[in-house]
Amino acid sequence: MARLIQLSGPSITPATTRKAEVTFGRDRTNDYQLGDPSTSRTHAKIAFEGGRYTLVDLGSRNGTYHNGAKVTKATPLSNGDLVKFGYPEFRFECATREHVPVIELTRDSATVTSMPQAPRPVASTQERSIGPDAAELTALRRDHEKLMLLYEIGKDVHTALDDPTALLKKSLEIVFKVLDAERAFVATVDRDSGALVYEEVRDRDGKDLDVEKEIPVSKTITHDVVKNKRAILTRDAVAEEQYRGIQSIADMKLLSAMCVPLMYRDQALGILYADNHAQRNCFSPADLEFFASLGHLVGIALGNATLFRREREEKAALIEILGQEVGMVGRKSASMQAVFEQIDRVAPSEANVIITGESGAGKELVARAIHNQSHRKAKAFVPVNCAAIPDTLLESELFGYAPNSGISGASPKGKPGKFELAHGGTIFLDEIGDMPPATQAKILRVVQDRRVERLSATEPTQVDVRILSATNRDLSEEIKAGRFREDLFYRLKVVQVHVPPLRERREDIPELVEYFVRRACARNNRFIREVQQKAMDLLQGYPWPGNVRELENAIEAAVVMSGGPVVTTDVLSERVRQGRKGIPSHLPTWDEEERQYLLRVLRHCKGVKSHAADVTGLARKTIHEKIKQHNLKPSDWGGAGDDEPEAGSD
Repeated sequence: MARLIQLSGPSITPATTRKAEVTFGRDRTNDYQLGDPSTSRTHAKIAFEGGRYTLVDLGSRNGTYHNGAKVTKATPLSNGDLVKFGYPEFRFECATREHVPVIELTRDSATVTSMPQAPRPVASTQERSIGPDAAELTALRRDHEKLMLLYEIGKDVHTALDDPTALLKKSLEIVFKVLDAERAFVATVDRDSGALVYEEVRDRDGKDLDVEKEIPVSKTITHDVVKNKRAILTRDAVAEEQYRGIQSIADMKLLSAMCVPLMYRDQALGILYADNHAQRNCFSPADLEFFASLGHLVGIALGNATLFRREREEKAALIEILGQEVGMVGRKSASMQAVFEQIDRVAPSEANVIITGESGAGKELVARAIHNQSHRKAKAFVPVNCAAIPDTLLESELFGYAPNSGISGASPKGKPGKFELAHGGTIFLDEIGDMPPATQAKILRVVQDRRVERLSATEPTQVDVRILSATNRDLSEEIKAGRFREDLFYRLKVVQVHVPPLRERREDIPELVEYFVRRACARNNRFIREVQQKAMDLLQGYPWPGNVRELENAIEAAVVMSGGPVVTTDVLSERVRQGRKGIPSHLPTWDEEERQYLLRVLRHCKGVKSHAADVTGLARKTIHEKIKQHNLKPSDWGGAGDDEPEAGSD
């Protein structure tokens, strides 16, 4: 008679079988049922042939071992051999040659007598009285494996933002590695229809399955999980009271199944499902806890991916709404059409450009449009407002400073300047007319040599930048007054683009208003359907001394103050309402008429203010004030004119 004496694993019931072939596994259909979860349903067999016993693995998940070596083919057994079915270990004993196959399975080793070979030393229960026994150690190993797998998938949760598909596949691999499932799938809930969308469906062998044909799922179970947001474990669905009479479960002959929700915050985004049609009681409550934990991690990954995708789509929509890629609207006026044509011509080149125009007219937007249409658009666009930075700090901002420069408050590691930060891209020097003369000299050197020298540095740094600049001053006058270097002016002014004030392109105002309304609504969570025509007439009639910037602020205030979906006259600022009441957009304003009249007079008088005063009947001082009010320059009337002192200054 042959014996298998159990050395480790959950306790088994002693039994004796007289068969030429006996099987071992977790399923009750085996000759010897082993309760350890590491053992497959049908794990291995011992066959008797030719008077000897042979060990055969039956495709088990965790392997069959003979004296420590994994069994890959039929292996003869000898007295004293050690056999493992997964984690449970046995010693095979057969002292004499058998003629009739008899195998006894027992844990009692005291009855063993004469053995040709001494068994390998095995720790007895008495020697390990402190600490867990073998069965407990096996359970701990399984728990450790589960925790490690959950830890591994937990690490991938935040890396699945762009595409969680790999994480879903990995979750099913874990299901088949840990649980005794035949089939499993991950499904998500469609946001619009509420129907399940089957993302990954496969069997233990990795074959993709058709849900409708190969893995019919009980909608009763899945609907319950999604609706009530609870996990379900059924060990014999056909026999369970709650599912009795449900045709789909009866047709499926469903035995063991688990289904858990994929929770994100308080919402079920989908389900994780696994089943077994061949075995009852296949899954334990501990398996359900593990399954639910896995589903929770998958739910977090799906929720994060959904939120990330939604935010990315909303950002793209806002970029389109806010026009950040181009940043310029208003092409109806002839003057702005000319500006856009200049941008199209100059953008592909490397020429330095100086942009002129009043404050708020949109000079920086022109600069950004030039950069965005150039071959440098993939690199940085670095704006510097020369008027906003104190003279003492402007050089360190533009050129940076070396490590340990000794500058008060400076970092000991040094700091790159704006020119270095713009390397490969574009630097925009706004309000360059306010730059101090000492800094102008250094800028000239950068323009000539394309090298910058940090403050306190001993070696210059080569930079590749395109220089765009802007000013609201008349640099020709600044040069005459000695406040701006002429040589720098001509190096910056390879091309000049003039941005007209808003009052000279009133036909662009409706388009700008529509654009600013959309932008203000997006910023302030408001909905505006339209702008009342009377309100639009007021907006087009107002002279906008602050230009486009003032218009933008006025529209945002009107959107915020609107009580309904229409911008009406009463939400416009009092300055706009009182500035030009009800002037139709097709009529010129008083300012426009006065400006044109003054220009005609100055052209007639060749810029001589005293002569213009005689022609108009105004005081000479008033002529000077009107010229400043309308921001007129000698180039507007074709000559410098006289240089007489103003009346009252004698």
